Amino acid sequence: MKTIKRKIIHPEDTLHIFNIKKVSFHPFPEEFGLASTGDETRKQIDDEFIKILNLDINLKSYFEMLINEPVLTLRRL
Repeated sequence: MKTIKRKIIHPEDTLHIFNIKKVSFHPFPEEFGLASTGDETRKQIDDEFIKILNLDINLKSYFEMLINEPVLTLRRL
């Protein structure tokens, strides 16, 4: 059986998630546009989850798609 070693997360090492309620967000297209350039809150939040989950992923192409179509569904709206 393979053992998964979990990284211990310390609050001082991560974005203070509880302070997000104090941050203002832009409309979806603008927020994803800023995130695709490496700026703004959306990018910071996603980067923290990527770090916590120890993922190797670049979300830039997803942000660029979400600029034009901010809601992903299985059917057309």
